[in-house]
Amino acid sequence: MFHESHDSTAYSTRVLHAGGDYADRRYSNSLLAFETGYQDGYRYFEVDLIRTADQKLVCGHSWFGRNAGYEWVRVPLKSDFEQVMSSLDFPACTLDQLMAWVAEKGDVWLITDVKQENVAALRSISEKYAHLVNRIIPQIYFSEDFHQVRQMGYGKIIWTLYRFKGAASDVIKAIEGFSAPFALAFDKTYLIYGLPHLLQKKFPHVNTYVHVINDPEEMCYLSSEFNIFEVYTDSLFLDVNCK
Repeated sequence: MFHESHDSTAYSTRVLHAGGDYADRRYSNSLLAFETGYQDGYRYFEVDLIRTADQKLVCGHSWFGRNAGYEWVRVPLKSDFEQVMSSLDFPACTLDQLMAWVAEKGDVWLITDVKQENVAALRSISEKYAHLVNRIIPQIYFSEDFHQVRQMGYGKIIWTLYRFKGAASDVIKAIEGFSAPFALAFDKTYLIYGLPHLLQKKFPHVNTYVHVINDPEEMCYLSSEFNIFEVYTDSLFLDVNCK
């Protein structure tokens, strides 16, 4: 995923977003979705993590709206979350369940998208799952968090820009203080801002990901016109590549 040949390994490092689509459901963050993606050949999985009322991390995009096919009236305790999930066809998982799956597979990488108190959550994860820290690639949202997250033991970090409000030039200035390896992830807005062009001039070794891309023609356009390394996707198959 980091500093690899653009020609030889790009398609194999595609990131399956929120576990990927499963049974026509998006953002399920379910073990069924992760396992299906694994069987399809994926090895890089993004997971959304939110906190229960008792501050436990579970898989989910939000407590508001439909989460794993269930509409929550209030933020549940972890025990309530597990009880409800056990009754669903496509239950979202707890972090403990997901990390057990990561340990069982041994050849997957988990990319975190923590919705609240990211740095504190990453510290807790690094301590509780120290034996799996080399299988976790944390996403940070602010450049000032980079060094303290690195010091937690994470070997690879992605700075995802969806909460960042600065210009492309601000991104370039910020990563001058980063230590390799790291990657950047952003939506198509930063293509308009010219970020890929600036990166090619100053940091050609930094791999870039665009999210969320589900159309193969669009993916190939991004690759050819902007030298994007890879994409986050809900549904693209790994045999879709532009080489």
